[in-house]
Amino acid sequence: MLKRIAVNLLCLGTILAKKTHRMVASPSIPDGWRRTVGVALRGLGSRFALAHFGLRLPSSQKDIGTFLGRFFTDEPESQFFLEHHPSEVQRISSPVRLVLGLNYTSEGQLKGIEFYPTETSTELSSLKPVLERILCDVFNQTQHLPESQRSRQLLIALKVASNGNGLLWDWLQKAFRAPSFTMLDTPERDRFAMPDFRFLRPLGGHFFHLVWRASEGSADLWLNVHHLGADGVPSQEVLGRLVTAWGLGEEILFPDSGTILPTMFVSDPDDRAIYCSLAFLNLQPLLQYRKEQNRLLEQPLPVSAYLQWLLGQHPEFQGRNLASTSDIPASHGCDRQVNLVAVKPSEHPPTPEGFRTFATFFQQRLAEGRSRTGSTQAAMRDTSLLPAWLSWQALKLNPKAVAKTFGHLCISIVKGTQVFVGSLSDVGFEDGFIAVGNTNLPSQSGGIVTAITFKGTREQVERYPQLLQEMVNGLTKKEPGLVAG
Repeated sequence: MLKRIAVNLLCLGTILAKKTHRMVASPSIPDGWRRTVGVALRGLGSRFALAHFGLRLPSSQKDIGTFLGRFFTDEPESQFFLEHHPSEVQRISSPVRLVLGLNYTSEGQLKGIEFYPTETSTELSSLKPVLERILCDVFNQTQHLPESQRSRQLLIALKVASNGNGLLWDWLQKAFRAPSFTMLDTPERDRFAMPDFRFLRPLGGHFFHLVWRASEGSADLWLNVHHLGADGVPSQEVLGRLVTAWGLGEEILFPDSGTILPTMFVSDPDDRAIYCSLAFLNLQPLLQYRKEQNRLLEQPLPVSAYLQWLLGQHPEFQGRNLASTSDIPASHGCDRQVNLVAVKPSEHPPTPEGFRTFATFFQQRLAEGRSRTGSTQAAMRDTSLLPAWLSWQALKLNPKAVAKTFGHLCISIVKGTQVFVGSLSDVGFEDGFIAVGNTNLPSQSGGIVTAITFKGTREQVERYPQLLQEMVNGLTKKEPGLVAG
């Protein structure tokens, strides 16, 4: 208690002082989104992933590496690297010079690296053996560290290993900052299971790591992303361009509705314990319900708002703030970002009139986010004025304030991707994270399914799929309070 009070007083004093200084020195206020992500989403479980199935089969690892070398050279969203500090990660603008092909053991150690430069280099040819040896040795020595520490310690160890050789150190840094990929063979029975990213870690200096899995007749691609480097919708746009440039192999039929794949542990042992489950559910009743209700509203609501309203009717989420994400275009001198629309559905009666007041409130919060005047954006701007270590302490020691501002549970939709594995932050969202992909996937029995992932405690991610499907199915029964007409 005393520690929390002291931290809060220090935060308040720092924010007031810096706001006063900025009013004098500059009228602009910094965009807090990227800074907040760099402080609160550093653990392994906070990374997210997007997947596309049924791509053209690659002929070899070199086939992929050569292609990615060309692709990332011209891909604007990839021209950054991650700079790791003790209490935060920062995104630094820098062109892609190299792509790495990483080969792992079953325990997740590096056993080999292939180098694919974006430009011809005579230096690289002679340095490859020593680069590969140092990178593999240092990676394997630091593999056991929590993700929030690993990449920083790995880079420090690489600097020591360069032994003052400037040319070697320059290429070690290029390798550390390179986007990477790995190529795996996957049995058809395991095709839709998520890769275990605990054993497929990148070096850490870039935020894109691609896992290509060859199956029968085609390949599947999983794009694993550090959230500081890129957000969900921009990453899906990158994946879409990549898939178009590479080419498709065959049409894929997804598992039938009700299929729930085994729960996976997705974080480091010393970090927040995060589990993840992937379920294929039938959201068609919800989509039809949305279509009917949107006709009755002045402004249509997105699918995420209907999920918030629906889950808010369940006893488990009474009195809980449920958030959803929205993509905010670049404006007001700030880059493109994500905003969170946090609402408490249970504050609105489960009646047609209650739904209309919920819809009006949601649209107001959505409009505030688009104009960058929302409460979550204000909170992130304030915390961005703090030193990173103090910002982290403020988030960790104030769970009630964090939940009020950002939500107890977050729902995110990236409709362009077939499977979306969400990003659960290192602190907050105590009720978990629900990530929804394309709502129109063809299933093996001829139906339509949606791939939905759940992150949280083991108990949450194993209970939520059935809970959500039951709530969606209830819409077809016209339960009281769920019809807004």
